[in-house]
Amino acid sequence: MLSQWLCVPGGTTTWVHPGATLLCVILAAAYAWVVGPGRSHFAESAPVGLGKKSAFFGGLFFLYATIATPVADLGMMYLVSAMMVVHMVQTLLVVPLMLMGLPAWLIEPALRQPVVPSVVGFLTRPVVALLLFNLVFSLYHFPSIVQLMMHPASNAIWMELLLDLLAAAMWWPIIRPVPQAREMPMLIEVAYLFGNMMALMPACGVLVYAKQPMFDSYLSAPVIWGISHLWDQQLAGALMALGTSFIYAAAMTVVFFRWAARQQRDERAQWEELNVLPFPAAELQEVERH
Repeated sequence: MLSQWLCVPGGTTTWVHPGATLLCVILAAAYAWVVGPGRSHFAESAPVGLGKKSAFFGGLFFLYATIATPVADLGMMYLVSAMMVVHMVQTLLVVPLMLMGLPAWLIEPALRQPVVPSVVGFLTRPVVALLLFNLVFSLYHFPSIVQLMMHPASNAIWMELLLDLLAAAMWWPIIRPVPQAREMPMLIEVAYLFGNMMALMPACGVLVYAKQPMFDSYLSAPVIWGISHLWDQQLAGALMALGTSFIYAAAMTVVFFRWAARQQRDERAQWEELNVLPFPAAELQEVERH
């Protein structure tokens, strides 16, 4: 039985966290209202497509999985590897998916407030965003910072919120959720994503090649499922390296196909001006779907 498999010696895991579950329900209901019946209350609003809605609710699903299921308890009390999965999923899946799901007309009013454009403009500069996010993400997995995050446990909320905000700034140049966001050439976008991927590798290496457990906060926890503290730590580094590489590689692939589709559209528009089409319309639609 899965419930028996998740049973932790000397402790417990909670199947459902009421507070976290309520948060996810509120976010889902608020989003559904804003893009549905409540859209008339927003100036210059427009219908939100299925793609954006799917992205937001997909991000919300991953958020629920990391804060309202046993994974949250495992990461906070027992396994460094579970904590790594939580941070990785929240910053590299939850944040970009939910950011993709937000319509521009919902974000733009906030960007018109005093000081906000300057702060957002600075934090979303590619070099600044890359350095800040990866520096903080790496520091969050240093033993002393992990200790601070876990004691008291309320520190984790604010520290993870900061990490998620920096993740949003890091993804901003790629997702460009508002029209006025700076657009980078395709090769620069790929280099930016590759730089983010490589920036985390030193921290991964420290965890993988350490000869002894580094996290005192987890040494007092019971060994579960036969995973020693050292093996758990090495697994955390390996998951961090493999998981981030896969996600960034997927993002680079999306960037390439987005560029290819844009090139096809531009070329088609140029040929249409001459009333000549170099390729069938059906072929263009097939490329754009990918």
